[in-house]
Amino acid sequence: MKTLTAAILISVTLAMGGCASMGFAPPPSAEQLKAANYGPFDKDNAVQAISQHLRETLLDPFSYDMQASPENAIQHWAIDDNGRYHYGWMMAYSMNAKNAYGAYTGSKLYGVFFEKGQIRQIYSQNQSKTGVYPNIHTIQ
Repeated sequence: MKTLTAAILISVTLAMGGCASMGFAPPPSAEQLKAANYGPFDKDNAVQAISQHLRETLLDPFSYDMQASPENAIQHWAIDDNGRYHYGWMMAYSMNAKNAYGAYTGSKLYGVFFEKGQIRQIYSQNQSKTGVYPNIHTIQ
């Protein structure tokens, strides 16, 4: 399970990097990455933040089954719509939840970008036609 989770996290990470390098803005320089403040990563707080987000956004907030892998979190960067870099942590989780008809949708994978201990963005496993992981939630 750890190997699969790590492979998925790397895929999500590469896809995010692909988003950043597809004409939106160049990736940060080596100097910027070295000087970046990624902040601490609290594994328990990360899982609680995701659970809280799911309870607030799902149609049936008590129907989800989540498998989180905070031990595989990695330092990462992202770019906002204004071309500013954000540094934090990327963590993977899978979730199965009920849809509007009451049926489970099947387990899907997500990548969560944390900045300063808060969820900044959530990415889905579903790829668009361009091969880029679409942003499904932007949290201000």
